[in-house]
Amino acid sequence: FFFLMIRRPPRSTQSRSSAASDVYKRQGAYQLPIVCQEPYRKKPFNMGKLEKLEKMPCASVLVRINHAPLSEDGLRVLKLTDVPKKEWASRGVWPARPLYASAAYNTSFCPTRDSEKDLFTHRQGRVDITVQESALILANSAGINRQMRSSEIYSFLDEKIQKTSSTILLDMIYFAKYQQQAGFKFSLDGIHNPTNQNLPFAGLYCLNPPGNLYKADADLSSVQLNTNLNWDSPVTSPQFMEGWVSFKDIAFNKNLHMIIDVRAVNMSKIEPEFSFYGWTILPIFSPKGYILSGIYQLPLFKGRFREDFLLELADNDPWPWLMERVNPKDKKQKIEYLEPASVIVRLVDAQREGHFQNAYDANRIDYSYLPEKKLQVYAYNSAVEVKLKGDKKLSTIVPGKGDPISFNKKVTMAYVEDLNLTQFKVD
Repeated sequence: FFFLMIRRPPRSTQSRSSAASDVYKRQGAYQLPIVCQEPYRKKPFNMGKLEKLEKMPCASVLVRINHAPLSEDGLRVLKLTDVPKKEWASRGVWPARPLYASAAYNTSFCPTRDSEKDLFTHRQGRVDITVQESALILANSAGINRQMRSSEIYSFLDEKIQKTSSTILLDMIYFAKYQQQAGFKFSLDGIHNPTNQNLPFAGLYCLNPPGNLYKADADLSSVQLNTNLNWDSPVTSPQFMEGWVSFKDIAFNKNLHMIIDVRAVNMSKIEPEFSFYGWTILPIFSPKGYILSGIYQLPLFKGRFREDFLLELADNDPWPWLMERVNPKDKKQKIEYLEPASVIVRLVDAQREGHFQNAYDANRIDYSYLPEKKLQVYAYNSAVEVKLKGDKKLSTIVPGKGDPISFNKKVTMAYVEDLNLTQFKVD
């Protein structure tokens, strides 16, 4: 959908308040972004909230708002039948649509990101088909395999395109086919319900294939390390602050996945003592070459990631293959959930720059990877979010009530030196 506040205060810019009373109607031609995120319907419902919603890249609508033309006595609105057709434009009952190139449209509501400029260039190479041709493709998919008159197409679309109580927004996963040069972004945002709440956690992650974190003498420059903790987050749900990491020039591979490895370190020893806490994976692509963009809650599996899984995961559909190991015929292959521990992650196609900016958007978290029968135990939701506000903060685990920032640097350096991840060295 798109939005434009029809009324605004007379002496200032658009009001952020939904209670403005002294207002008047906008007039003019506007280019507006198309919003592709369901709004959270909670009062106050105003322009400020709408502007924060995600926009569909490269897509917009052109609208015009004009004062209704009045009769000469100013007492009634003119209808088309009141004016000769040749005077429709001059009398304002049917103004001509201005050319976009004439700069008649106010584009201030529709800023363009750099990522969109790249996408525009790519989309210029697409085959440009007519609306009628698109409608016939839809009709063919519905079993109508014949040419249709314009009136039939209108009737068909009116029947198919209807808004009901069950209508949802389009699934933006299929917004654009993956482009290797644009790549994708990933963020490991936190650990929820860890069973050990006395030690600082770190998150390591890498793509498989190649799975370089688990290969001897491999190039570790592609391995990512999360140790920058939010010390004001609860010990029951510690959060990482690193945010998005970009992955570019990665070829499409339907089995590609991210391995997330959660570890803990005991800094009270003479030498830091590391432990393997848990691990999980996230598939990157759909079988047809789309990035599986979203916010996901992933269950952790106990202990150390098994290096002998690398090739099998890379050669198979990774998540179904992993699920077969939860209850395998060969007990040597068995893996166990680290119940109720999980991680919150985000994945987005870089062509959708600006989407999924809120790491802990409880209304949008995808639970599809969690054990279905244990959703109530695992799920991070709005009710859990409220409960977490009463839990003690992560800063309480800092030894001797010391400075969390200084302690965090020591934790980071411990991992950097232990794993030789020199790209994360801190001063």
